[in-house]
Amino acid sequence: MKIVFDSNVYIAAFATHGVCHLLVEACLVDHSVYSSEFILGEVEEKLVRKIKLPRRIVDEVIAYLHEQPTNYNPGIAHTRISRDPDDDNILLLAEETFSEYIVTNDKDLLVLGSHLKTKIVSPRDFADILHSLEV
Repeated sequence: MKIVFDSNVYIAAFATHGVCHLLVEACLVDHSVYSSEFILGEVEEKLVRKIKLPRRIVDEVIAYLHEQPTNYNPGIAHTRISRDPDDDNILLLAEETFSEYIVTNDKDLLVLGSHLKTKIVSPRDFADILHSLEV
């Protein structure tokens, strides 16, 4: 399965050990998870400024995410798709990688429900989807 995690999922995954952490860990092993410089830049900024993790830890997180084989940098969105223009970067990444899911806590993305063939779901809903595939 092809998946795009929004930056807020990575931030939650590395700040706490809840659902987002389990999703990222499981999906990096069993699925194709696509990320981009835009997403990793947001993760780095928020882990430093908002979560206030030590710089050394943030550098390790970003290095780890850079090592994943599915980093992809999409083109530039020429038309606005979402209410937040930054979210268009996420939508374009999913579009260009033919991802089946965008996993996010961002209400501006969740309200869309989907983009082309990509479903946009919350981490909790995605955990349910993964669980239903295992049964």
